[in-house]
Amino acid sequence: MTLTVTRDHTSFQIKASKAHTGPRCNDDLPEVDRQQALFRDGLSELGYSEAQGVGYSVYETANLVAVEFAPEQVFSQTPGPGAGQEITK
Repeated sequence: MTLTVTRDHTSFQIKASKAHTGPRCNDDLPEVDRQQALFRDGLSELGYSEAQGVGYSVYETANLVAVEFAPEQVFSQTPGPGAGQEITK
């Protein structure tokens, strides 16, 4: 799984040997909405129009699933000299 910060493309790759997917629960939806708003606002800060931000962050509740895993390794994936290096404790 790779996570990226919208405003500066800071990226992390998270690796795990096992993952479990399952149905999302209604308690997850407020967090999904919060993350969607952060992503949309981040795109706006980069100069995307409001319509583009909405288009990139829209989702259908029926298509959401939960993913559960225990990270084993984390790597920097931010473009530049440190890309691909493992991040250790």
